[in-house]
Amino acid sequence: MKTSYISFLISLLFIMSVPVWAQTEETPDELRRSDDVSEELQEIIELLAQDNEELVNNDTFLERLTDYYENKPNINKADADDLAPLAQMGLLTEKQITELLKYREDVGKIINKYELQAIPDWDLSTIRKVLPFLRIKGGITDFNMKTGQLLFGGKHEFYLRYSTVLEEQSGYIPDTIVRDDGSIELEPKYLGSQEKIYARYRHKQINKLSYGITAEKDAGEEFFRGTQKQGFDFYSAHLYVKDVGPLKHLALGDYEIKIGQGLMVWNGVAFGKSPYVMSVKRQGAPIKAYTSVNEFNFFRGVAATVGVGKKMDLTAFGSYKPVDINFQSRDTLENTLLIELADQGSLQQAGNHRALLEIEDKGSSRLTTVGADLSFNQRGLKVGVASIYNRFRDPIARQNQPYNLYYFRGQELLNTGLHYRYLMGNVHWFGETAISNNLNGEIGWGTVNGALISMDKTIDVSLLYRNFSDNYQTIFAQAFAESSVPINESGFFIGTIIRPSKAWTIQAYSDIYVHQWLRFRTDAPSQGHDKLIQVTYKPSRSLIIAGRYQTETKGRNFSESNSEIDYELDNLADVVTDIKTARWRFDVRYKLHKDLTLKSQLQISSFEDGVKPKERGYLIFQEVSWKPFGFPISFDTRYSLFDIDSWDSRIYVYEKDVLYAFSIPPFANRGKRFYLTLRWNALRNVTFWARWARTTYDNITEISPNSTEGIDGNVRTDVKFQMRLKF
Repeated sequence: MKTSYISFLISLLFIMSVPVWAQTEETPDELRRSDDVSEELQEIIELLAQDNEELVNNDTFLERLTDYYENKPNINKADADDLAPLAQMGLLTEKQITELLKYREDVGKIINKYELQAIPDWDLSTIRKVLPFLRIKGGITDFNMKTGQLLFGGKHEFYLRYSTVLEEQSGYIPDTIVRDDGSIELEPKYLGSQEKIYARYRHKQINKLSYGITAEKDAGEEFFRGTQKQGFDFYSAHLYVKDVGPLKHLALGDYEIKIGQGLMVWNGVAFGKSPYVMSVKRQGAPIKAYTSVNEFNFFRGVAATVGVGKKMDLTAFGSYKPVDINFQSRDTLENTLLIELADQGSLQQAGNHRALLEIEDKGSSRLTTVGADLSFNQRGLKVGVASIYNRFRDPIARQNQPYNLYYFRGQELLNTGLHYRYLMGNVHWFGETAISNNLNGEIGWGTVNGALISMDKTIDVSLLYRNFSDNYQTIFAQAFAESSVPINESGFFIGTIIRPSKAWTIQAYSDIYVHQWLRFRTDAPSQGHDKLIQVTYKPSRSLIIAGRYQTETKGRNFSESNSEIDYELDNLADVVTDIKTARWRFDVRYKLHKDLTLKSQLQISSFEDGVKPKERGYLIFQEVSWKPFGFPISFDTRYSLFDIDSWDSRIYVYEKDVLYAFSIPPFANRGKRFYLTLRWNALRNVTFWARWARTTYDNITEISPNSTEGIDGNVRTDVKFQMRLKF
């Protein structure tokens, strides 16, 4: 890369950031509510999203945080699960939540916001941050089960979203097919159009009642024609009720289950490694309504949580839903395997039904799931025993690769485990241990155990140890791990948050892990370590400056082709090398005016594998957000420049999007990107959004040339429109 180009980028960042050194004074009232709490929520969402790439595929993440803000829980009625999102957002620690519950039990109701200072460990800074998300009076208990309230009360919302890529992609260009009779025909790879369409209706009574329907057509799928005469490819419906009589939770239709530390089952968002080191603990209500469009990671049927006495809860659920199975094995290592797998198939979880083969796989099998969790709750202690049983109608197979040796295959899987959490002084212990049995005599095990420690009002520490055997098997797990599935891994994580003063925050973690067996693209046992440190300076509500450094080392094959590896080598470690990635990031955010916010960011990445020359990457952007008070139109816009050697040194950047959607696109090669997101409050109950984003590459003439998303050219343009109707 040209030195002058990089110098220009760094100089541009400095020039754009010059105004931010001005400071504004804090308001004298430390306990006042924010004048613009919606922007504060947006800031938290942005930080969480850019640190957790997996959130990009979970469209309910923003919705739930926004719901939490709009339907603030009553601080005198909320339980630990109700307050869990505040811990996930870094607004409260587990110790502070426990102290609140103990204070209510010992003293009684909290009368006003000034009384919060009497709760142990609740300092002024904590109170100021958390007040916009809590109610002292009213809130989540204000619910009327009368018929009129059920049918006509609450809030009704209808969303319609349309998005597409303006350039023609290779998957939509017909192939030339020569028939046996010599005739020539044009046959498309994808049967549908490039547009993606999303629609949803939902009725909510605060967070006590919800019912609605969600529908989605993915890009490439047909719509009201051909194989999709019913319209959308995916439909989801739910009815959810909370705290009605003996029922703490009741869900009919599609729902999510969260148990323990996600070692057996955890649907929805689960945080991994990020600067939010105190969010490594899984916690949340055991049952939630499902309103997303992931076509596999949910349950369909009925689920309920019932109080058993004063200290015990029983959660039970049952599900029966279609799943996609591909019965035509693509494994070519052994021809005999094709015969052996004639009545078996590989599980497909992507949810795409664009080409003929994908359409043939749609709903070709069924999955039955039943489970239960019995938990005991006492002041500061929760212990539960849970079990979940899955049965596929047709046996599941996997490609005959060594790294697949211990993954689930077969027809039935039983998981049983014990989970706990316990507050002892300033230490919050938590964990889960489970075993898996595929009913073919193969039993595996896994364990996650950790502690959240309040060392001082200015220092918090998190510790987490996990160990998953090579043959531990699950279907719906999302435990804390380096891998996406808790299998073949042991590791130790330590993180800390230090607040040396009101303006400064230091966040850091270190994670060391070992894989005892082979993994995809890693054909030998391997190990790795991951480290991060982030320093944030916030002298006022108008200015935030942050710097971050992250590095990771882990094993990967010298050769990217697994089929070329000789598995009879005396030392398999000879086929694996350590790859090292490093990322630096510098952010400056300045609120120039109550309606105008500027943000600048510089990211630098590097990658080396000991085989090819060291790779580097740079990205810089300037963002402008204009949200005038009392004016119906607002916008966010950003211009980015990037120069990145290859996909291995790619950089991810969070981008603002339409409501309840966001994107974290990866950047590689050299070019520029511009996007503009507009919001128009057309009427009191009608809002429109529009988004236009274009990426132009300077060093390539074809984008993703070997994929169905490929574009013959160096420009990609994405557009998106959304409407919300409230009534």
